Amino acid sequence: MPWGGVGLITSCASAVPLGADRGGEVLHQPVVSSNLKSIAYDPGGRILEVLFKSGAVYQYYQVPPSAYKDLLEANSKGRHLARFVKGKFPYRMVSPSS
Repeated sequence: MPWGGVGLITSCASAVPLGADRGGEVLHQPVVSSNLKSIAYDPGGRILEVLFKSGAVYQYYQVPPSAYKDLLEANSKGRHLARFVKGKFPYRMVSPSS
């Protein structure tokens, strides 16, 4: 899938910690949600990483800082993710559900 499209990216190498390419690591922030456990954002790479309570981890690419901020401030994190992130940004599954 070209970067301009929206969908599952399957040709990426295995995941590295967010921010590792710039000498740091971006930590996950726990969130209050029935479906999401935590989220992390790498502003340099514009990558949003979401850990679901199922254990699945997804990375969304080309996500602007404002979209991350809006997700953090949303009353329903899962609903906000489904409405404003999924289907809007390229993504890939980093780790399947456990």
